[in-house]
Amino acid sequence: MRRWVYGQAFWCQVAATLVWTVVSCLAGQAHGSDVRHLVLEGDVTFEDLGHYVRLPFDVPQGTTSIAVSYTYRWDAAGGAEARGLLDPVVDIGIYDPEKFRGWSGSDKSSFVVAATKEATTDSYVPGRILPGRWHVELGVASIRRDMVIHYSVDIELRDDPLGPPFVPPPPQDVVISRQARWYVGDLHCHSTHSDGQYPMEEVFDYARAIGLDFIALTDHNSFSHMLYLGEMQADYPDLLLLRGVELTTYRGHANVFDLYRPVDYHGTEKGYDINAVMEGIHEDGGFISANHPAHPFARVGEGYIGLGWAYPETRWDLMDFFEVVNGPSVVLGGIPNVLNSMAILLWEGLLSAGFKITAIGGSDDHKAGHGSQQTDPLYSPIGMPATLVYAEELSPSGILEGLKAGHAYVVAEGPDGPRIDFTARSGVRTAMVGDTIRGRDIEFIVEIIGGAGRTLTFWKDGIPWVGHYAVAVDRDPFTYTCRLRPLGPGRLRLELHNGPSLSALTNPIYFAPEPPFWGPDVGAASTVPEEARTASRRTGELVVFLPAFGLIAGLKRRGCKRTSGARWVGRRRVLPLFRSGATGAGSGGIGRQRGPISQVILLPFSEGASKSTKPPSTTGRS
Repeated sequence: MRRWVYGQAFWCQVAATLVWTVVSCLAGQAHGSDVRHLVLEGDVTFEDLGHYVRLPFDVPQGTTSIAVSYTYRWDAAGGAEARGLLDPVVDIGIYDPEKFRGWSGSDKSSFVVAATKEATTDSYVPGRILPGRWHVELGVASIRRDMVIHYSVDIELRDDPLGPPFVPPPPQDVVISRQARWYVGDLHCHSTHSDGQYPMEEVFDYARAIGLDFIALTDHNSFSHMLYLGEMQADYPDLLLLRGVELTTYRGHANVFDLYRPVDYHGTEKGYDINAVMEGIHEDGGFISANHPAHPFARVGEGYIGLGWAYPETRWDLMDFFEVVNGPSVVLGGIPNVLNSMAILLWEGLLSAGFKITAIGGSDDHKAGHGSQQTDPLYSPIGMPATLVYAEELSPSGILEGLKAGHAYVVAEGPDGPRIDFTARSGVRTAMVGDTIRGRDIEFIVEIIGGAGRTLTFWKDGIPWVGHYAVAVDRDPFTYTCRLRPLGPGRLRLELHNGPSLSALTNPIYFAPEPPFWGPDVGAASTVPEEARTASRRTGELVVFLPAFGLIAGLKRRGCKRTSGARWVGRRRVLPLFRSGATGAGSGGIGRQRGPISQVILLPFSEGASKSTKPPSTTGRS
């Protein structure tokens, strides 16, 4: 099901396009085509590393396309061209007098920005060529200290009649399926709209062929591909095409999802505030994920590789997702991908610091599934890894809200890899990955399909859980249960391995002890034992139920009379309780007590204790 929404402004733009078409045709017939040629040259040095050079040029009225090509060469201090471990890299983009018109990094040495889609190069935004001051932007991505880079930018301004200018369509709301279930997809891949080698259609064809439910095309700093997703969605009725862009700065990369505008990528320029950028993304309804965060951000020779996440000022509460698996799980024929292992450790550190960030995976495919590890050891096709998301519906909001809730896990083996159902329950409460469950005795249940021959490991609070490490998955389907009596808040997640290779990884289930029960006014939804509530109402005594510590407490207030002797609340031995006096302790609950608590007595309890004068055993809690 798809809904197309067009506003009044859109139809105004269509009318303006028709007028522009007539004017352009008349101008072309009157004057014929014309070409103006410009050359912009200059040098950049090591001092420009990580910065952007803006080269202005003027565009006259009536221009219908701008063709740009550029070259650069470099010399070492002695004058000879130098070749080293890392050659210099100069990126390129372009801006019109009002807005961003595209960026292709160092992938394209030439491009055209034109009024029509057909005449415009992928990575660049078609539309009316505004007269006035334009800028070519060069980004100095890599250079050694002893180098000088000489650049030359060739610009041709043309006025050939091309037809009506492209009008960007408004974003659309898409719902592919309204069924609540697990959906499988890839959240990171590229096309010719940045440095990918295949057009969008081939990317989507491959994703559909391998059975994906959704795919996010995340071209580098590109906005152009998003303009065409709406019309292409109709050709893929069973595949959700998510809007995405890989925010590519010289201090790190991040995927931005469901945002219908460009994102400021000048991360190394003075005044750039990554937190303000993330806040703006959220204000406009988008989501952000740190990409391949453990990849090196270091000098190789004297140049930078800005692939990891190197913003120490990051407010991690603004980060929605964390790409813990990027590309292949193993490289060079069987060696575990250490960069993914490091990313998982970084993610665990953020979880331990209290940031609830969802782990995801992305193939980072640039070849529409047509590559091979034989020629590229780090290659991984679309869908490897796959991210599975439990969503209320197959729509952009459904998938992204499911991810934000942590209802997701990563299958490094791809869409045909093992399926994991990891849940928890305590009494009437249940939880899935990403959820928090409270209880004094929590059961965790794992069901795996297609995982025979692998090993299962529980990770509790960032470390392997003793007694539940490298559990053999010896049948298919496979079920495993374990219990936990929490003494405090924590988390539990799973990893599935096939030898040294990571097969799958889940987000945690968060757990916490049962909250305290205060007196007779507890709500009906509480899991506090009914006998404790009944006893409190009957005797007018305050009972504090603290299952997190296996204790029931009696509260004594000034002016209260102490009851004598030990007694039982159901099967729980409480010694002693305090009867209310002039303060009216049992008449209205803890919220209306007068006078401070003067004494708290904590006593152990056990479900299976027999009536005796000895405290019940409390052994067996984790």
